[in-house]
Amino acid sequence: MQVRWGPNRAGFRAILQPVADGIKLIFKEELIPAKADKIIFVAAPIITVIPALIITGVVPWGPPIQLFGRVIPLYLVNINIAVLYIMSIASISVYGITLAGWSSNNKYAMLAAYVPPRR
Repeated sequence: MQVRWGPNRAGFRAILQPVADGIKLIFKEELIPAKADKIIFVAAPIITVIPALIITGVVPWGPPIQLFGRVIPLYLVNINIAVLYIMSIASISVYGITLAGWSSNNKYAMLAAYVPPRR
């Protein structure tokens, strides 16, 4: 069906596939709709990704390791309410999805981003 360079042909054991994907991402054309609110349209993905990255601060990535006589924990912050923290930060990313649909000035994108209130 598709004749494209995929992981089976991108170098030795697909080592060059991440490089090819990165080059493709850099040179990919950005499409912003003509009637879109450009600032919010660009900011919406950022508003969605930032909370996902912030959440990783409380996730323990493994047991503590010892280097040069010091014990180093593999997390940034040790808080007792980590589950509550994760849920509250994850709820912020919903705003990015809604803003992306609204800023595109497209009725179908807005309908996809709209969540009706509970009654």
